[in-house]
Amino acid sequence: MKKTITALFGITLLATATPALLAQSKEPQKKKKDEASERVDPDAMKCKYQTLLDSRIPQKVCHTNAEWAEQARFEEEQRRSDRLTRTCNGEGPC
Repeated sequence: MKKTITALFGITLLATATPALLAQSKEPQKKKKDEASERVDPDAMKCKYQTLLDSRIPQKVCHTNAEWAEQARFEEEQRRSDRLTRTCNGEGPC
């Protein structure tokens, strides 16, 4: 009798859990596709938390992917420009 109840319980558990597991396995694939398209889409909004110099509390900053890319290009250009134009004027180590 115990074996029968245990077997029925196992079958019932398996039958109810299987559709839920199948539904969960389909959702991450859709999310991955959506996330990939959002990374490529220049008009998609993306938010990041950035810590400002005068604060310990990060602030949420939101821009489109195109704006983030433009900001990254500008910062890289600034670093390159600073590195190329830095000269030694005789004060301290170069």
